Formats: sequence, structure tokens, C-alpha cells
Amino acid sequence: MVVVHQRYGLNFGFVAFWAALLARTSDPSGPRLPGVVETDFELRFVLTDKPKTGLHRMHFDLTSTTADDQQRRVDLAIGLGASHLVVGQLGDEAHVVLADPEGNEFLLTARLDR
Repeated sequence: MVVVHQRYGLNFGFVAFWAALLARTSDPSGPRLPGVVETDFELRFVLTDKPKTGLHRMHFDLTSTTADDQQRRVDLAIGLGASHLVVGQLGDEAHVVLADPEGNEFLLTARLDR
């Protein structure tokens, strides 16, 4: 289960944002995104009445297959309502920091072969 802060109540548009970004189908019975394969984790969206006061201690790092795929996913996220987030980047990072429509930060990075 993943707890996600939502400032304005449980919003199924918010669930749709994550469903589209992760290529998952939302569960019509509630605010959750089941995994695609057995080893995936489920995302369950839970309301909190505590205001967000800073960056979350944990966030999603989403890995793309190539730099082009990373840019495509950044463009998709922005088109779905995400925004760029400045958290002290120097400009030479291999990842892009974004915030979802509720302000929850996440990273999009291209896979680095080692």
C-alpha cells in the first residue's frame, strides 16, 4: 500500500493521472491501482488531513528505457497535469524532478547501463 497525500479530497482524476503515467487500469471499486503482473505492487490512495509541509521522505523513481523514452514520459506527465519541481538540481542530473497534480514529488530517469 502506498499512502499519498491529497489536499482536496479523494479525486479520481488524481488516480487517473497515476494510472495513465504507469500504464495501469484503475479499480472501479475504489481508489487503487492494481499491479500489471504478479510481482508489481499495488498503489492504494489514502486520504490524510495533515498538510504537506515539505518534501516527502520517500517518493517514486520511475525508470525509462532510454533518454527518448524518458522525455516522452516527462511530456506525458506534464500533459496529465504534473509540473517541474526545483529541489536543488544542478542541471546535469540524469533525472527529471516532477510533482503530480497534488504536489507529490517523483523522479523520471533514463536507465543507465553499467
